[in-house]
Amino acid sequence: FSSPVEQEENKDYIRIGMSPIVKKRISELFDIDYHYGTTADGLHQTQLFGIRNLLCKELIFRKTQLAFERACFEKCDIFISPEMLGTDELLLTDDGISDLFRPKRSNMFQTPFLTLPPTQWENCQNKLSIFDKNGEKIGEQHKQKRFKFKHDGSDWYEDLQNPKKEILLIHIDKWGRFAFPICMDF
Repeated sequence: FSSPVEQEENKDYIRIGMSPIVKKRISELFDIDYHYGTTADGLHQTQLFGIRNLLCKELIFRKTQLAFERACFEKCDIFISPEMLGTDELLLTDDGISDLFRPKRSNMFQTPFLTLPPTQWENCQNKLSIFDKNGEKIGEQHKQKRFKFKHDGSDWYEDLQNPKKEILLIHIDKWGRFAFPICMDF
């Protein structure tokens, strides 16, 4: 995939802004569904988890807005957020523009060339939406591999089901090609 994205400035560096958004335990961020299922190869029983609901959505949106505003102020070329904190308001609205960009667009405020808001867990998929400087979605990357974490002394695996086996590649003149792994992908 080659996007219509072009670099605006002639400079020899890329400024990247990253933020953890919030400092909370997983149990404070998500309503987690723990259940049993099969391994990715379908051969064995395993302990799986999925996200039923994202808690504190308003706080996450507000903190993401603040981090995004800082990235704008610092004139970052790329803004990156953490995994699985994505909300519908951050990702896409009916007119195809992320609400994250609305105040900036109306003020003609400089926004990062690429914005990667938090990934979103939905229907046993974990996906990243990539936006251009105008807040228009230019692509999606689906997570490929299950995340593992300890819960009550046991290993639990992210319940990814049939993830798309495609890797989004965006070419930007004078910067090169970018791929966007999620967590432990590729």
